[in-house]
Amino acid sequence: MSVEEFFSVYDAALKAAGSPSESSVMRAAGVGIDTMRNARRRASAPDLLAVVKIAHTLNVPPFEFLKPLGLTPNMLFSPAPDQAGGDIAHDDLEVLLLKIWRAMSDEERLGLMALLKARIDTNAA
Repeated sequence: MSVEEFFSVYDAALKAAGSPSESSVMRAAGVGIDTMRNARRRASAPDLLAVVKIAHTLNVPPFEFLKPLGLTPNMLFSPAPDQAGGDIAHDDLEVLLLKIWRAMSDEERLGLMALLKARIDTNAA
């Protein structure tokens, strides 16, 4: 995870896009023309929103640019380490149950909920 690694990926994306000028990419992305130039000169990470806009302009998945900067999908879509887990599946069994749930019709879901409620009521008694 480094700024140098980010610029290596960025430069490769520019080359893959046919080596357009940096200023034309910045204009097309709707970010300041000096966005990348200043970040490169200072050896600092560019603004994350600008990175995402530039990735879209160059037809690159945004996380390809964000990963070298230390930002991964897991960081965005997982609960913070101090949280109990929220609504994220905790293991493979929960993932499987969610897939089953999504494949069920509304009628099947209602039937399953009634069955589970009856089982809980029986155990509570």
